[in-house]
Amino acid sequence: MCIRDSVSDDKIAVVGCPDVNTVGNFDAFLDPGETLICAGGYAVTQNDLNNGAVTNVAIASMGQTNSPTAAATVIALQQPALTLVKTASPATYSAVGQIVGYTYVVTNSGNVRLAGPITVSDDKIAIVTCPDVNTAGNLDAFLDLGETLICAATYLIVQADLDAGAVTNLASASADGTISPSSSATVPATGAIAGGVFEDLNGNGSYDPDEPGVANVAIALLENGSIVATATTDGSGGYGFAGLLTGSRLVR
Repeated sequence: MCIRDSVSDDKIAVVGCPDVNTVGNFDAFLDPGETLICAGGYAVTQNDLNNGAVTNVAIASMGQTNSPTAAATVIALQQPALTLVKTASPATYSAVGQIVGYTYVVTNSGNVRLAGPITVSDDKIAIVTCPDVNTAGNLDAFLDLGETLICAATYLIVQADLDAGAVTNLASASADGTISPSSSATVPATGAIAGGVFEDLNGNGSYDPDEPGVANVAIALLENGSIVATATTDGSGGYGFAGLLTGSRLVR
């Protein structure tokens, strides 16, 4: 039978077939039992990844003869993933009742879209507020590749946080059955050192109420042998250093 046509594929515009005289007995016909191998290429789209597979249907034609249709399905390697970056503000705290705000940046870092809603769980905060997923990116119902959603929450400092010297909490984001690796943020507590310089009139080495303070004395704060801050005593001999992280220091 003389070849008159080629192969049509519902997803590939051009399928290349060699001349029929390159196979079998090299004549102008595809004789019984002879085989011709055609080829085509297809560029996978994001929809194919989202759908999880590509199925296409093809038919071969030679003259007036058409083959039955043939289908092939290629399975997508779906790799859903989320990343979470958590930040805190302010960077330190110093008092009970102070509010620390947290920002959670959730990003689709996988290769398929993820349906909303996006949620964030935090081991120290009961409620983390996330906007609807249709407010991000292309404004559809999915968090597409590379799209980011920003969630937020607040935390109230308690006495135990001051005693501990820092607050560390862990959070993770989830969407469409996918959970991000956990992300932590540590906010350290700060404290203060205050003292005074006085004239020890009776030489007992201790401050007595009638002993006057000494003004304009240079005071140095040392940490690991190095000066990290300086101050000068005020009119009553007092001095202070604030905003200090937990640690050992020497006043000189």
